[in-house]
Amino acid sequence: MKKIVLFLLFFVLFAPKLYAMEGLWYYTETPDARESLFKNISKIDLLAPQTYELHTNGEIVSRMKDDVLLLAKENNVKVMPLLANTDGDFFSQKIILDLLDNHENWQKVSAYMRDEAENNDYYGWQLDLENIPISHKNKFTAFVKYLKNEFEKDDLKLSIALVSKISDNKADYTVNYWNNWAGVYDYKVLADNVDFLSIMAYDQPNSPGPVATILWSKKVLNYSLKNVPPEKISFGIPVYGWAYRSKEKRHFRMVKHSLVNTKLLNTNKKDFKNMTTGTGMSKYYGNIPWVSYNMYGKNYTIWYEDEKSFKTKFDQIKAKNVRGYSVWVLGSEDQGVWNLEEL
Repeated sequence: MKKIVLFLLFFVLFAPKLYAMEGLWYYTETPDARESLFKNISKIDLLAPQTYELHTNGEIVSRMKDDVLLLAKENNVKVMPLLANTDGDFFSQKIILDLLDNHENWQKVSAYMRDEAENNDYYGWQLDLENIPISHKNKFTAFVKYLKNEFEKDDLKLSIALVSKISDNKADYTVNYWNNWAGVYDYKVLADNVDFLSIMAYDQPNSPGPVATILWSKKVLNYSLKNVPPEKISFGIPVYGWAYRSKEKRHFRMVKHSLVNTKLLNTNKKDFKNMTTGTGMSKYYGNIPWVSYNMYGKNYTIWYEDEKSFKTKFDQIKAKNVRGYSVWVLGSEDQGVWNLEEL
């Protein structure tokens, strides 16, 4: 009997987790995203719509659709919308400084978020506040602590989408990336004051092409695990790609898998007489495919994500027993991803 008790105790304390990782999927209001959401809602654990915009003076604008909320409710999917300091399609530093420098705005934002969560039965909120200068590191952390204390009054969950880091050494980053993007986030302290962190392990700085190579993702994951308990890590997986013009060092267009699949891989050469294609896949970068083509005398290359590259990153984080994964963004993915048994 004593041996049985000891075995059960050992199993509870040290055995691998037996539950599936939590799948958080980001959602933006586009036709492709809507189609994917309504088709795959049953395989989503946590829906994170980017539908709330923070403006100056603590004002928040909602673009949430009622039918999206109804769909989630009917399928028992938790909803955790994002609050982002967006100004059009970008993250406004002016807006975030207006928030952090004025405590009255803290109160205004908190009151709005709590009321909105109660009215819509939200699971909680995720902060997607980016382009924050490192000079406001302490103020940002203080705001997070304040918001967490307010949310606890309503039993609301709080998470943060964090720009990826591989170390705390600013020499490992460009000056701008450290001073205005990654440096402001103290992973360890923030983890102590939220329910979980979504680590945005995509858009690898100075990438050789892919949105995120598997080796770089591993560095981000290892750094995260050194500073954050695994049960508080939702690790980012990208499902979009980037198009490059040859001879240029930077990408110029975000690409969905459907665009690559229908427009390039299945191109009818008779319809595109001035277009030639070549394809390949890099195991070294993490089973990430690419397609190159020449159109009207100009060379292009697209590095994109598919079912294989998704599973490569998925397996990498699954081995670390983290809380889950955060996928950007619905509508961009290879539909084969939804056939993976692990989801």
